[in-house]
Amino acid sequence: MSLKLDRNVLQWFDYVFENEETSLRHYNFECTLKEISPTSLNKVAFILEKNNSEYWKLYFEIPAEVTLKLRQNIHPLFREYIYEQISLYNDNQIYNFVNSNLLKVFNNIAIYQYNLLENLYTIDFRKSFIEKCQYLLIGEKRLIDEDLYLKAKSKEVFDFFNSDGTFNLTLSFDIQKNESLLDSLLELRKSIIINERI
Repeated sequence: MSLKLDRNVLQWFDYVFENEETSLRHYNFECTLKEISPTSLNKVAFILEKNNSEYWKLYFEIPAEVTLKLRQNIHPLFREYIYEQISLYNDNQIYNFVNSNLLKVFNNIAIYQYNLLENLYTIDFRKSFIEKCQYLLIGEKRLIDEDLYLKAKSKEVFDFFNSDGTFNLTLSFDIQKNESLLDSLLELRKSIIINERI
């Protein structure tokens, strides 16, 4: 079974661009546009989180040239893209960047598979992830995979990010409810990750 980011998520951010909003609620999700540098209006990041849920928050930056191209593609009167092919939804480079980093986090933490005998999906921690996190201290940054780091912000909040900070996935859970990182991953899986049809 192969998982992938639902490409429609990028279309939600296209709506933010087209409407010149800094945030937009789409279904049960909050999409936020964040200006990174006050000197460069084209340096932006996107934040996606689910309303009424603290399990995950996705942050990713897009290159300034992509931002400029998108802004130039918006019709001044109708507030929509002039050319549909120039959009976040149709930008394979952006999609591949977000998708590959998201799945790298997912696949480094857990084994998610379909059990034919029980006719259901199962999820469990990878042994290698448990070993890499052994004796992890709060505030410590640890390499998990090539260009993927983990930082424990608390016993219940973990950041997974790349070296240049252009991607960050925050996963959190409630120990009082007997939850773990797997609960965060399951919520992420149900929210924005789909099965890839082969």
